[in-house]
Amino acid sequence: MKTLIHNPRSKLAATSLVLVLIVSAAGILLVSGVMSWVSTAAELTLRVNRFRTTTAAGGAATEKVVGQIFSDFQLGGILNVSNNLPSYKAIVPLDQDLLGTVGSILDPILGEPDRTTEWADYEFSDGNGNSRKSQVAAVSPWTYGHLSSQFSGIGAYSATYRLVSNVRDAGHKHKTLAGVQQDVVLASIPVFGFHVFYAPELEISPFTALTLGRVHANKTIYCDPAATLTFAGPVTTAQRIIHDKHPADPVSRPDGQIISQGDREGGVNTLMPALGTNRSLADFRKIIEIPPTTESRTSALGKQRLYNKADLIIKITPTGPVAHSGAYNSFGITIPWSTIGEKSNGKGNGPKKKATEAIITTDETFYNLREGKTVRSIDIDVSQLLVKSNDLYLALGRVVKTVYIADTRADTSSEQGGVRVILAQTLPASGLTIVTPNPLYVVGDYNVPAALADTTNTSKSAPAALIGDAITILSADWSDPDSAFALTRRQARNTTVNAALLGGIVRTGSGYYSGGVENFPRLLEDWTGKTLTINGSFVALFESGKANGKWGYPDHVYRQPLQRKWSFDPKLNTFAGLPPSTPELQTAFRRSWQNVVASR
Repeated sequence: MKTLIHNPRSKLAATSLVLVLIVSAAGILLVSGVMSWVSTAAELTLRVNRFRTTTAAGGAATEKVVGQIFSDFQLGGILNVSNNLPSYKAIVPLDQDLLGTVGSILDPILGEPDRTTEWADYEFSDGNGNSRKSQVAAVSPWTYGHLSSQFSGIGAYSATYRLVSNVRDAGHKHKTLAGVQQDVVLASIPVFGFHVFYAPELEISPFTALTLGRVHANKTIYCDPAATLTFAGPVTTAQRIIHDKHPADPVSRPDGQIISQGDREGGVNTLMPALGTNRSLADFRKIIEIPPTTESRTSALGKQRLYNKADLIIKITPTGPVAHSGAYNSFGITIPWSTIGEKSNGKGNGPKKKATEAIITTDETFYNLREGKTVRSIDIDVSQLLVKSNDLYLALGRVVKTVYIADTRADTSSEQGGVRVILAQTLPASGLTIVTPNPLYVVGDYNVPAALADTTNTSKSAPAALIGDAITILSADWSDPDSAFALTRRQARNTTVNAALLGGIVRTGSGYYSGGVENFPRLLEDWTGKTLTINGSFVALFESGKANGKWGYPDHVYRQPLQRKWSFDPKLNTFAGLPPSTPELQTAFRRSWQNVVASR
């Protein structure tokens, strides 16, 4: 019989072996789990990265369409975009594009440095079964309304376009799908929707209190007031807002207070007149000039020329005066000069001129001390324009709303052509815009009944604009014979002008200050203690080409302090309140960007 001998050590060894096997198995399972987790995490990361890359490709596709739409809008306006809408749908990134590849840019960042993916690796579609296409459609029509953007609340013509690109990453094993949608807005903003709009740098340095509404400049805004400057509305600029004077401004001022009641924002869109590739201040001035005969009226610039928008054109040429209809009928109707104008008899005196039945009187003269020249003035009597409005309607076949007046005779070192608006307290109810490439002068209260003078009440005023090389306001006490004498002979009286003003400036430099927006409307009288009320808009689009005398020189040109009671006329931010032939500013911006569910 075999005897079994119990050995405790053997039992312990067996137990230890079992435990080792269990722990080893657990370790193997743990390592396997970790490896599986790592593999899954890497796969998830890869999928996320591929989705990002594919989304970037979709974004590139929509951006390529956006770029073409913005370019077409700049060159030809909304009609150009509408006409080209079908072609946008076929725009997708190609290998020869500047970017070349999405993968070559993003792969090193996303951890795949050895992978080079050409655009051909991506399949673009519009989501409706059409390959190499994008969805492009207008989702809101071209209408007038208020923008919701960096220019929120301003009236503008605008339309919204929606772009959708569906992309499949066919060059990668996961065949990732992504969809990108962009909404872009094309807008055309009437320039008089701003209380102050400057294409060049804007300087605001008043010595008396000044309140301004919505302000925009395409360049830097300099604020160095000697009194309280209040911004009652938004202030925007494509560059910066600086609380100091222009580096070349030689004037020293005490420190004034700046009060901002609205938003202030720099770096916003530059706003340009719809002139195609014509983008300089010199180009902007062309809208008030007579176009060359070789220029097409349907070109980008031709469509914006105020000469081409006029109902009645009056020119004083070296060979004599002419008056005719505008481009609406190819300038085909001539108005006999005997029914519209006469030559001065030398007895005129500005607003106190001898009664006449002529709308136009030529060769009235007065002296402009800022220019140091005698002004050879073409006077337009608005009271007579009203009297003869029906006769002009019958002759022209339309109501006269925009009058273009030009003196094309050469200026000399001592004499300069000019246009002067007189007896204009009442305008045609349908509105009136007066345009000239010459310096423009307005005498006395303009577009305001006597009972509402010196107030901000524009309820009885018509839509109105005064547009010229430079705008000078003369009070009702202006006297031509006294124009060259001392300020004691040129005493102003309170004056109200209800109109949008568009003209040029003489920029700061060469030891002179531009005068700032506070002197945008030029003056030639002693305004000490008087009030100049202007309800409207101030627009500086260019440098003056003719009236280029410096502000503040000589120092006896005019005297302040005067009280500037300047207000934005809210009617200018409505469709009905816009003056005839109001120039417009183009802008385009992205309203939204988002991923959408992709489909093939």
